[in-house]
Amino acid sequence: MVWLGTRQPPRGLLQLASMLRAQAARSGCYQSPQPFHPHITLLRDAGRAVALPPPGFSWSFPVTEFVLYESRFERGRTRYIPFQRWTLNE
Repeated sequence: MVWLGTRQPPRGLLQLASMLRAQAARSGCYQSPQPFHPHITLLRDAGRAVALPPPGFSWSFPVTEFVLYESRFERGRTRYIPFQRWTLNE
């Protein structure tokens, strides 16, 4: 798997993830003991090495919406299905 993450995620994002996990746990949903690491998955099932950008390369991703996904494990694979979308105001 190839993914991009941040060393210091925004405090608000970590608080949101914590609140969502707590509510899901109260509703009886299993919560992984692993810590939350915000990231963007770029490639799954990479069969070979992938070239990385040079040090100091700057990524920029405009974000216009927040999407909550449902993950389903079917036939040996995980599928992510959009559950709800929210448009973000600038």
